Amino acid sequence: MKILSLWTAVVTVLVVSVPALAGDPNLARCQTQAEACAQALIVGAFDKLVQQCTHPKIVIGMGGAARMSEAASSERAKMKQEGVDMLAATASAPKELVPVGPELYALVPVTLKFKMADGKYQLQSTFVAWSNDHGKTWKFIDGANLDDQKIKVVLPQFPSARLKIPAPQAPTKL
Repeated sequence: MKILSLWTAVVTVLVVSVPALAGDPNLARCQTQAEACAQALIVGAFDKLVQQCTHPKIVIGMGGAARMSEAASSERAKMKQEGVDMLAATASAPKELVPVGPELYALVPVTLKFKMADGKYQLQSTFVAWSNDHGKTWKFIDGANLDDQKIKVVLPQFPSARLKIPAPQAPTKL
């Protein structure tokens, strides 16, 4: 009987929550903006990536927008010389938005595909998403090398109890 009650509670939560999340315009905006940022990375639009997508504290920490764009461009050129070519990136919808005061946070799953001399690969990664204007605009931080302590340097209010940044994964050969 307890299992049936638990099952009923779970189904009720899903029936009530899923449509609410699916219709949340902030979720859609977060995914759309993350996708645009992922595409900027793929096509090498580093000025756009830095100015429109990257959290301002990261940009400042890199010495400003011009220096960060230049560093990203240089790194891409180095990757190409080493035979690494970015092919595609897609951003999936975040599972939830977590409000903390006037800010919203989310984790956006990102799939990167790239080519190396020995074949094509896929990498699952995460963008840490942040909005300070009620979800109208989003800024992102690559979650590949972040943990609960490192993210707090840039986002001190990050809700690490609710949003767990996944550990980095190794690329898989396609």
